[in-house]
Amino acid sequence: MKILMRGRRDLLELYGGDSTQVLRTRESLEKLGVRADLSTEHSPDISGYDIVHIFNAPFYDILPMAICAKKAGKKVVYSPIYLDYSLYDKGGREGLAGLVSKAMNKYSIQDIKLLVNIVRKGRFPGNIPAVLKGYRRCMHEMLRRTDFLLPNSNSEMERMKNDFSAGSIPFTVVPYAVDGTFTSDERGANEDPDNLKGCVMSAATIEGRKNQLNLVKAIKGLPYKLVLIGKIGPGQQGYYRRIQKEAGPNFVYLGPADHSDMPKYYKLAKVHCLVSWMETCGLASMEAAAAGCNIVITDKGDTREYYDRFAYYCDPSSVDSIRAAIIKAYESPCDPALKERILTNYTWEIAAKKTLEAYSQVLK
Repeated sequence: MKILMRGRRDLLELYGGDSTQVLRTRESLEKLGVRADLSTEHSPDISGYDIVHIFNAPFYDILPMAICAKKAGKKVVYSPIYLDYSLYDKGGREGLAGLVSKAMNKYSIQDIKLLVNIVRKGRFPGNIPAVLKGYRRCMHEMLRRTDFLLPNSNSEMERMKNDFSAGSIPFTVVPYAVDGTFTSDERGANEDPDNLKGCVMSAATIEGRKNQLNLVKAIKGLPYKLVLIGKIGPGQQGYYRRIQKEAGPNFVYLGPADHSDMPKYYKLAKVHCLVSWMETCGLASMEAAAAGCNIVITDKGDTREYYDRFAYYCDPSSVDSIRAAIIKAYESPCDPALKERILTNYTWEIAAKKTLEAYSQVLK
């Protein structure tokens, strides 16, 4: 079995949760004996492959890939990683962009954002047909060429059904996952040059959608050190300056960190916060939970499906809700049942086996 895994064009340059999903799924599949090659090219050579597995790419990029695959007689498996960003666009985005977003439906907002993205990255040539069709029509056409869907949760699949009538497509839920590094690495117990032990941590790209500004406001005046880890997102320097202006004396920004160094940081923290406007699972939160942190996380998206009753949920639009969740999480002992839940249900080995089962079904 030979698989071509196709990610977004900047998958390896602009690292995110989908980057981790693609790379770790590939690595785990290869351990199961599957030949899985990764491409981020616009038009990769697909001859010799049994399946083209497409991940979370902009619609102007994925539709031509799916069309090409079907013309070549290949099976198409699609991991959409589909989030409803209108929660942020209409509820959290500020300034002129926020006003414009409030006046538009969520599909038109996506049309404009992706058009801007195409122009900014110089990828307009060749993408005009997709732009003219629009986001929703392109997604419908993409799904008509999809043989099998691999959503990250049942609630994501419900969004696909409600927004794009995807109910007739066979699917298997393949969840996000973590690996044993986050439980076995004990470096954090002895390495603490920045005096972070017992801190409240948030590991995420610094951007409005991740909502660190409300997190900073929520923890202001509380006796906890807040540590942010992550690169400043493109065009988000102004947002970070607002964070700096709002932050109290117990605020620390460590900048981006190599993923291999994250276990030691998680092990120093008491609580990990991800108060985004929407999350699938919040991969950093899963890693932090596996390392023994209590978890404060947004109640928007798919988070309850992953964490059930073992996390402290907050409304990302409410500073008071975020503050209350942080206090409760910090004052509560760590529940080992959360770590057990993560390591029993959400490992890359499990995700790879579910993915391989889907591949086998597609090729029957």
